[in-house]
Amino acid sequence: MDANTTQAVSMVDIGFVRGVITALTMAVFFGITWWAYHRGNRKRFEEDALMVFGDDEIARHKLGSDTRSESGEGEES
Repeated sequence: MDANTTQAVSMVDIGFVRGVITALTMAVFFGITWWAYHRGNRKRFEEDALMVFGDDEIARHKLGSDTRSESGEGEES
């Protein structure tokens, strides 16, 4: 083998490796995207987004566990 043939073989090998890495990266990206937008995870992600509010009134209202209406009717004393 001469120098040009060796260099061509090396370029094919690195091109193949880069292609495999690109394909794996795309598969991981699409997998994470599918998981994030899957209907089964929606409620959990909404609850997780409200965790920063703790027991705040906003979090209870958003989750529907607050029995009061927005006008204040139905409040217990």
